Formats: sequence, structure tokens, C-alpha cells
Amino acid sequence: MTSGLGSLTLMGRMSRFYYYQMSKAALNMGFRAMRNDLQKRGIIVAILAPGMVETDMLAESGYEGKALTPAQSAAGLYGLVEALTIEDKGIPVNVDGKPIPF
Repeated sequence: MTSGLGSLTLMGRMSRFYYYQMSKAALNMGFRAMRNDLQKRGIIVAILAPGMVETDMLAESGYEGKALTPAQSAAGLYGLVEALTIEDKGIPVNVDGKPIPF
């Protein structure tokens, strides 16, 4: 599970979650490298983000936009997982199917 907060391109949006952002950026890099190795063995590795989900962390962040319920996020993630193929590029993808830039 990743997050848009792990994107170096998008990092200016929220800057007070330093350790969370660093861990997600490292996760993105690690899973991309893992995908490159495991794809040769027919193993699919996906880097998926659940979107903005109604959680305590989101509430504490001050986010004022529309958030997904946990059930909506899970359903969206399930759809993404169902559609995965071995040809997927290992690019982080948000629950809405949009790529998250590195």
C-alpha cells in the first residue's frame, strides 16, 4: 500500500508527515525494484494507493476534501487487483486508476 504522499513530484501538498512520506517513497522504490526481478518469474507486483479514506490520520491532517469510506476504497482496490496483468509497469496507482508520479 502506497500513498500520493510518497511521490517526490507531489510532495509540496502536505509536508508535515515527514516519516510517513519517506517510508512511502522508499516503499515505491523497493516495490518497483522487486517488480523488475519478480516479473521474470511470472509474479505480479502492484503498487496501489487506497485514496483519501475516512481515517483518523486523514481527519487529523486537516484535509477538507471528499473522502472515501473504507468500503469504497476496498472495492476500488479489489477492482484494480482483479485487472492486474504481468505486463503492468509497476507504477504506483491510486484507487481511481490514475498513476501516481514518482
